Amino acid sequence: MTRHSNALGLTCEYRWEIIDGQPRVVEHQTSDGEHFHFRYDREARTTWVTDVLGRELEIHYNKDHRVTSSRDYSGDHYVIEIDDTGNMTGLTLPDGNQLAFEYDEFARLLKETDPLGRSIRYQYHHLTTLITQVDYPD
Repeated sequence: MTRHSNALGLTCEYRWEIIDGQPRVVEHQTSDGEHFHFRYDREARTTWVTDVLGRELEIHYNKDHRVTSSRDYSGDHYVIEIDDTGNMTGLTLPDGNQLAFEYDEFARLLKETDPLGRSIRYQYHHLTTLITQVDYPD
C-alpha cells in the first residue's frame, strides 16, 4: 500500500524500499503535515524514526521482533522485559520506576504492580478472557 484516505479526507502516503531483502517503509507523510523518515538496522534490531521537526525516536527489538526498549522523541528511555511466551513482565520508566506484570499459563494478565508496590489483580471466567473480578489496592 502506498496511499490511503479516511472518511474525513486525511490522506496517508508511504514510500517503500527493499532493505536486507524485505520491503520497508522509509517515509510516511499525511495531508495534515506529519512527515516521518525511517531507518533500519536488522543486525542490531533497531529502528529509528525522524519526525518533521528533526526529532528522532529509537526502537530496539529482540530476535522475535518484540520491542525491548525505546527512546522517544523527548529522549526518555523505556525498557520492556518479556518472558519466553512474549508477555510483558516488566516496564522500566524513564525515571527508573518499574511496573511488574504476572500472567497465568494461558497468558492472561493476573496481576500488575505499580512502582509503589500496589497491585491490581484480575480473575477470569473459566478458560475465557472474560474478566469476572478486578481487585484494586486500597
